Amino acid sequence: MQAFSAHAHPRLGILGNPSDGYGGRVLSLTFSEFRAQVELSDSGPQASELFEQLDAGALAGIDALTTAAARAFDRTHPLPSTTRLCFSAETNVPRQAGLAGSSAIVTAALRALSTARGVRLSPMELARLAWDAETRELGIEAGPQDRVAQAHGGLLDMDFSKPWGDDSFRHLDPALLPPMLVAWDPSPGSPSGDVHDEVRARYEGGDAEVRQAMERFPQIATEGVQALESGDRSRFLLCMNANFDLRAEIWSLSERDLELIAIGREVGCATKFPGSGGAILCAAPDAEHLARAEEAYASRGLPTIRPSAAAPSEEATS
Repeated sequence: MQAFSAHAHPRLGILGNPSDGYGGRVLSLTFSEFRAQVELSDSGPQASELFEQLDAGALAGIDALTTAAARAFDRTHPLPSTTRLCFSAETNVPRQAGLAGSSAIVTAALRALSTARGVRLSPMELARLAWDAETRELGIEAGPQDRVAQAHGGLLDMDFSKPWGDDSFRHLDPALLPPMLVAWDPSPGSPSGDVHDEVRARYEGGDAEVRQAMERFPQIATEGVQALESGDRSRFLLCMNANFDLRAEIWSLSERDLELIAIGREVGCATKFPGSGGAILCAAPDAEHLARAEEAYASRGLPTIRPSAAAPSEEATS
């Protein structure tokens, strides 16, 4: 029995999120301090049996994520009828903290399966399959940001007004970023799909406030990227704060999430959600302010890490 292993890293939505699901623009970073590792062997049930269980709603958690990945892969690269699949996964990505931990499992599963089948997936195809796995197979309300970021890796400027075009995504130098840390609540929050459903419904219903916000988020991302590339750190931090403040106008936020935001701002840093809530991204004017933020979060019993960029586009190993 030969086993194939692959991994993927979580991502941080730095600017523009959650406009990726509305044709917007997003700046994201995949970071290496956490990872989801998936191993695939042929010692499990037949793929067709797993797909039937998925359709029947009989799978949950990691089993649902990895089977959905295999089903999405099978739709474009059909698996032989005799294919047997056994996925196992390990992840240290904080659960339901808005860091795209579920998408990391899906992406890693697709990488392992593509290597096992001898199919080379471009980052673009990998992202599309991961997105299909979660939206089509699992019915999750989600924009493409997470899957594109995780498929490409590194610091990525993504323009979703031109969906999936060759010139829609570009890498930036992570060294441009100010000092950053991620803090999170160790108690799991709500699944990201649940968080997004209400806003999507308001948008589809023509809610003027939500529609105006989704037009403004990409503008904030554009202004922030320009500030980043010109070395205007103060303006960049203002854009981060503006991104969260706009989100707070249209989202129902928990007291815990608001506290996470306030802690960093009280010591002079910019703060925003890197995803759907449960964790915050804190950016500092300098190293001294970042150290103050670390101390402030630690004093409240909240874990933190300083994120470092993951290498772009990693392959599976057998």
